[in-house]
Amino acid sequence: MAPYSFLLTLSNDNYNSVLGILGLTFTAIMVASSYKSATFTHNAIKFKNQNRELLNEMENKVEQRTEEIYRLSNTDPLTNLLNRTAFLKNTNKQLTDNPKEPFALLFVDLDGFKQINDSLGHKVGDKVLKEIALRISNVCNQQLYKCRWGGDEFLILATYQRQTELIEFANKVLQSISAEHETYKYQKWVSATIGIAIYPEHGSDLNTLIRSADTAMYHQKRMAKGNINIYNDSLKLKQEREYLLSQRLASAIEENSLRLVF
Repeated sequence: MAPYSFLLTLSNDNYNSVLGILGLTFTAIMVASSYKSATFTHNAIKFKNQNRELLNEMENKVEQRTEEIYRLSNTDPLTNLLNRTAFLKNTNKQLTDNPKEPFALLFVDLDGFKQINDSLGHKVGDKVLKEIALRISNVCNQQLYKCRWGGDEFLILATYQRQTELIEFANKVLQSISAEHETYKYQKWVSATIGIAIYPEHGSDLNTLIRSADTAMYHQKRMAKGNINIYNDSLKLKQEREYLLSQRLASAIEENSLRLVF
């Protein structure tokens, strides 16, 4: 249309000349309109892509933030194992969802750790705890849950088919913890004592299992550190008798009712 309109503007006929000018004007308007439309479409596509990228970036940040919140609320900041709250939550769910599956709770208490903290300081002690946690994780990679219960105590929820397998696994944990480390020569000072409680034989709920495993560990420490001990009812009775005796002795001393008998 533009070439024909241009030729009309060259005509000596005023009418044709006006038509040519109108044609060129219309062509210019159409070109400008097309350019604006193309620019608008281009910007719209660009803006849409930018929005998609921004949305993806926001979703990634939200996902990362959610993972960070979960990590902070469920893991021990020093060892990266589960913390007490997360362990209780996950383990209770496991016991509820699988009531007939055999489980065992291992209560791991470090031997010699206090000596490291007192003699070398808490900074070194923290390094040792990190190393111990890593070793426990490596040995327990097939087990359900492990956590730092507090201080130098760790809990492990293990599955097993035979008791011999359970004892073998507990001994592997002991050996891993007690092994020397090429970086931290003071690791040779650290060993562990493990108390074991079996579900549901030694407790049908998690709190009872923890108390039973703790009792087994406590009695083993008194007899010989660096070994494992499986809970039995006689340990509980013995612990109760010792507690009652200590209470009665304390009352007798307070009331000055002790008598020396020859």
